Amino acid sequence: MKRIVIIAILMMPLLVAFGQQQGTIEIVLSNPEITSLIDAYKAEGEKDQTIKGYRVQILSADNRNDINRVKSQFYTLFPDVKSFVIYQQPNFKLRVGNFRTRLEAHKVWQEVVKSFPGAFITPDELKLSEF
Repeated sequence: MKRIVIIAILMMPLLVAFGQQQGTIEIVLSNPEITSLIDAYKAEGEKDQTIKGYRVQILSADNRNDINRVKSQFYTLFPDVKSFVIYQQPNFKLRVGNFRTRLEAHKVWQEVVKSFPGAFITPDELKLSEF
């Protein structure tokens, strides 16, 4: 036991000497490669921010002109509700609204179905930036 204590006491100055090495630290803030990586990471993160929600689908057609005509009719009747044209091969779909719950979508659907009888509620991915 005495030997361990004596060895520990003799080793202390060596441990302190090796632990106090001096050096310099360089922080690079304006490296263009790092900046471009950070920007790409931010852009990717913003792009993927979606939640599950609901929209009201008004029309599905293979002709974009039909979709645009109905979209303008919808806009004149409901100027406060956002509309979205989605292409899912081979059809274009006109969907309206950004609703987090089916109940919110149902309230708007009740008004929309009066002017567009084929309208129905459908689940969709909603971008957080649109809220």
